[in-house]
Amino acid sequence: MEPRLYSRLLLRLLALPIAALTVFALILGYGLQRIQESASTVDRADVVILHGNRLIKLMVDEETGLRGFLLSRNPVFLQPLHEADQQIEPEFTTLFTLVHRPDQVARLHRLQDTHRQWEQKAFQESNSPPLDTSAMEQRMLQRKQDMDSQRAQMDEFLNIVIGRRAEHSAANIEINQYARIGLVLLVALVAAVLILETRRIFLKLTSAYNRQIQEIELRSAESYVREQWLNITIRSIGDAVIACDTDGNVDFMNLVAEQLTGWTEMQAKGKSLHEIFRIFNEETRAAVENPVDKVRRLGTVVGLANHTFLSPGMAPKCRSTTAVRPSATAPAR
Repeated sequence: MEPRLYSRLLLRLLALPIAALTVFALILGYGLQRIQESASTVDRADVVILHGNRLIKLMVDEETGLRGFLLSRNPVFLQPLHEADQQIEPEFTTLFTLVHRPDQVARLHRLQDTHRQWEQKAFQESNSPPLDTSAMEQRMLQRKQDMDSQRAQMDEFLNIVIGRRAEHSAANIEINQYARIGLVLLVALVAAVLILETRRIFLKLTSAYNRQIQEIELRSAESYVREQWLNITIRSIGDAVIACDTDGNVDFMNLVAEQLTGWTEMQAKGKSLHEIFRIFNEETRAAVENPVDKVRRLGTVVGLANHTFLSPGMAPKCRSTTAVRPSATAPAR
């Protein structure tokens, strides 16, 4: 297989899980963001409802205090009126910071104006002299109607907030359900795509691997055939062939070399050529430099000089002019 094709297949194999995880992360991030927005809206609605109910309670405390004072003229009943008056404006301020819809803001402003008018009349009545029973009943009834009107406005305001809270809660539940179903379907889809694509890529890699194994086996068989052919050829020729390794130790001998040296290939294998192939000058009887040593020293083709013979006991005499090549293979005759 070409390295570029192999790298591309591996890249695709790694890119698929990474892409799937990225898609999951984006979808989860979007779903979590929607859930967080919906939860924040619900929480804000709960806070608005809390402060709205607190505002209604303060208004009721004012009305109760004013009614008790008008009936008894006891200043103790004015204490809830004054305390509630100090807390109502901060509650309105808090609600204005929590409410953003223009229609709800307008309702709050109308309620605030109505309550300020009610307080103004309440303080005027608390400072006015006592009235007769009929006039007092009429005025208390008027104050109650005004307070009922304020409470109705606040109830309308809170009902809208509660309704929107219920809508967001239902939307939140629906989003969660759709998110779960969507995630399950997406996981199944991505898993199927990953399985199919991974299987296809593995089949390609396996096919390429098998082709490479077949090519290697074919080349090995061809190399083995060539090696056997060369081995048979060298062993069958009429010249003596001794092959040495780079250290000058015998690695191979054909039949003719065995007959000339008196050594079998098994006996000579691994031994130094100096021990197996001992050559001398026929006339001077001086030892001749081993051709393998000369090849290793000069790095060129070396020929044996005339009048060269093997040492007695190995063969009676050997003359040769055959070249010894740098492969450290020395033919002998």
